Formats: sequence, structure tokens, C-alpha cells
Amino acid sequence: MKLIESSAEFISQEDGLQGIYKQIERAGRICYKSEDKITDNSAKEFVDKMISSGHLAMLEHGTVYLTFKDKWFPNDKNIFLAFRYKYESQPYNHIVRQTKMMTGDDGHNVYVTSNYRILFEHHCLEDMDEYLLKTFYHERRYAFKLVTSIGIVRELLRHRVFSFANESTRYCNYSKNKFDNELTFILPAWVDRNREPNNYGDDTFLEICSRAEFYYTDLIKQGYTAQQAREVLPLCTKSELIMTGFESDWKHFFDLRLFGKTGKPHPDMVILCEKIKNECIKNNIMTNIFNEQ
Repeated sequence: MKLIESSAEFISQEDGLQGIYKQIERAGRICYKSEDKITDNSAKEFVDKMISSGHLAMLEHGTVYLTFKDKWFPNDKNIFLAFRYKYESQPYNHIVRQTKMMTGDDGHNVYVTSNYRILFEHHCLEDMDEYLLKTFYHERRYAFKLVTSIGIVRELLRHRVFSFANESTRYCNYSKNKFDNELTFILPAWVDRNREPNNYGDDTFLEICSRAEFYYTDLIKQGYTAQQAREVLPLCTKSELIMTGFESDWKHFFDLRLFGKTGKPHPDMVILCEKIKNECIKNNIMTNIFNEQ
């Protein structure tokens, strides 16, 4: 049995099409904990596999920044309507229009922040060939790898405007060497972290975690599958999650889960949010959200 604290890591997406593929693969492989299969050339094959198997949710983690110049909008009603269908009508796109005065160049440019799933489902992946370009004007999407408890993951999943990739207890068999043949649990906020290792918190809490590990492993030995044995896992069991969203969505998330503008947040959620905040400050992203408080 292993006891750890929650953690957060900013996942930066590389520029270009390959960067989109890599971001999708990194998120998708969290689910089955198959990150060891990532190679320099595995990303495109992974994306194609997600598409062929119908697991399109993973494609959402690949953020696409498109820049359309004014000349792209000729006086053709059909093309204009096609643009509205592909981009403006989608609630998970963010569109910024800039006038000549704002941009300093010719025309009225349109900056679209989208994701790979939307482009795939609306048959406009070819737009990336010519218009894939990230600029100052695009609203940013940010992704974080979060290590927390199953209980806190349930609260995170309520923020449905985000894209999620979650470690699957159905397929991850924690009795295997891959997981060091043990279960990992998250230390709750109320546990005294100054005690010696393996002597944390309330004896009852530790006993429950220890028994959960014993019974989980015993069920596996008796022939249960991972999805069957997981029924004995407590809410404090460690779970990994990739969470991707627009900066505006992250601001709303922090308002609720860190600053408590609608009620007192769960103490473990506050700890996790503080770690996300530290990652933001470290990487100089979304710092305006915290400066406003």
C-alpha cells in the first residue's frame, strides 16, 4: 500500500499538427496507463486508432488554433454559411474577430480556437493544412495532469465544459508489476503530514485502505477481473486525470473550487487547486486569474 499527496502538472502542447497528435496520445494513454508505449512516431497511429475505434472524446485534447484572413470570406453566401456551420455554430469553439484597426494589417481577421474532434466530425481537417496558426488573439486552452482521489475526480467531472481523460479502474489491474503490485491512496487534507512514513492519520482510515488492498488483490487471485475487483476500492484511491479547457472555463472553475464563490469547497479540492495555481505561476499562464483576487 502506498500513500501519496495529490499533484498537478501543466501539459504544454507543442506547435503544429504533430503537437496536436502528441497531446491527444498523452491524454488517451492516461486511461489505460500505457504511457510506456509512447515513441517519437506513435502519436499519429494512436490518433488513427482512436478514430477507427470510435473513442472520439480523446481527440478533444488536441487544441487547434486557426487563423482566417478577411480574403477567406468572399462575397459568397454558401461559403459564409459553411463557416458558420463548421465553427460559429459549435458551442465548444471560441471565435475572436479583429478589425483592421486592432490587427494593424489588411482586413478583418477571424481567430478560431477549436479541437481536433470538432474538425474531424465536421469534415474540415483540411483547414489545418492552410490555416493552422496560433496568434496572440486566440483564446488559449490549457491542459493539466492531475493526480488525486476518485472522490475528487467525481467533482471535477461535473465541470462538463472541459475535456477529460481518466485512468480506468476497469482496465488497470493494480495487482500487476506495472503498478508495483500495490494500491495507491491519496492522503486526505485532515491527515497529519508531519508524522513518520507509513504512520499517517487515523488508524481506522489506514486499516480500511489496507483491507481494501488485501481484498482487491485476493479477488484478482480468485479470478475476478479488474472491473469486478474494483468494487471494493474506496473513494481515496488514487486516480489520474487529464483536464483540458479554455482559460475562461478555468477561471470559472477556480471561482468555484478554489475561491469558493458559491460555497465552501472540499478541502482536498482546495489543495489540488493550489497545486494547479502553482503550475500556472511557474509556467506564466492564467496568472491574471489569481492577480484579480
